[in-house]
Amino acid sequence: MALTVALRYGGIALQFVILMILARRLDPEDYGRYLLVLSAVLPTYFLLGLGVSETFVRDAPKLEARGEPDQVRALLGTTLTFALANAAVVALTGGLLLSLLPLDTSTWIQVAFILAFFVANGLMFNGAQLLLGVGAKGLGAFFFYPAVNLSLAVSAVPYVVLAHQPTFSGVALATSVASLIVAAFALLLVVRRVRPGPPSIGVTRHLVRVGLRLSAARGLYAAGIWLPTFIAGLALSPVQAGYLGTAGRLAVAVGAITAAVRFAIRPTIVRAFEAQDRQAIKLICGRLATVTLVITLAAVVVSSVAGHWLISAAFGADLAPAAPLLTVLLVAVAIEAYAGPIDEVLKMTGHENRVLAIFCVAVPLATVALLGVAHWGVMAMAWVQVLYTLAVFGAMIVVLHRYWGIWIHPILPGSRTVRAGSRDEI
Repeated sequence: MALTVALRYGGIALQFVILMILARRLDPEDYGRYLLVLSAVLPTYFLLGLGVSETFVRDAPKLEARGEPDQVRALLGTTLTFALANAAVVALTGGLLLSLLPLDTSTWIQVAFILAFFVANGLMFNGAQLLLGVGAKGLGAFFFYPAVNLSLAVSAVPYVVLAHQPTFSGVALATSVASLIVAAFALLLVVRRVRPGPPSIGVTRHLVRVGLRLSAARGLYAAGIWLPTFIAGLALSPVQAGYLGTAGRLAVAVGAITAAVRFAIRPTIVRAFEAQDRQAIKLICGRLATVTLVITLAAVVVSSVAGHWLISAAFGADLAPAAPLLTVLLVAVAIEAYAGPIDEVLKMTGHENRVLAIFCVAVPLATVALLGVAHWGVMAMAWVQVLYTLAVFGAMIVVLHRYWGIWIHPILPGSRTVRAGSRDEI
């Protein structure tokens, strides 16, 4: 678990080094366009394989525990084949549309960048999930977190540093090529670790039936995070999207422990669910919530006192308006921290439909609200994000209590709940 958290923070630190360099070397318009691409890709790339790799993560530990390695191989082969086929369909369809639609050069480059980066991140995500499902947690976490940023550090960063006048199109090309190479390497490692079995239509139906719900919930979760940036770019300007996107990335960095552990603990949740060990699930969520909430509240204080100076020093004075936005968005992170990885608990215990229903209601409402307050500026949009987070995670806490009879909340060391039994060591 510590390795996963370290890789997560390493990836975030590298991401911010990259963003700082891009912010200083690109003009504000191109930097805003870059964040607009991120806001389109990062909430959606999970959908590339329609969630089949997430189903694999849920099913593979059960099959391993039952001593059925051939079933794991068949599951792996079907998952890998389906993800690659989806990537090919997306690439061909997107390429065809780009060749037919009457787009100007600037828009064509932006759409092509979105397409290539979507395929690369989607394949990398599926590779990371497959590595996690076959027991390679460290490799899975590496490809899920710092790998894509490492690829940018050796491609886009040298380009903007060495080029006399770096452009958005140059960044797009460097980023796309490097990320596609890393994605291919992740899939190669999967095949080398476990020899895939032949794909099966019956297994495909099962993977897609469950995976669609899991991937939709994950995609909507990510959409909720990036939605303010995307709408700011469309309704206001790329520069305003740059402010909100930078603040949003910094806020996500503070809550990275939850995100990192959310990725790694899914097999653990599945095993606890199989044993009907509700106390174990409550403790893993509560302990994580405590750590993340303390860090987030400290970050709120630091941001409110020194945020303007810190952002100006790191990203340049042009992005100083992101400072008050960061303080507001950290309130949303604190709300999510209180609940811990509750969404993964619900999805891994068979309640993915309820998670999906919550997001299906909340995301459209948030979209309407963001569009409605956009004329008041990005600060109003940041407060919409806070209300959205409160509604989503409050609903999940209520749902988990209804079906499992446990309340999720931060748990202090030495509390009665922690001393309740020996099964709490997950």
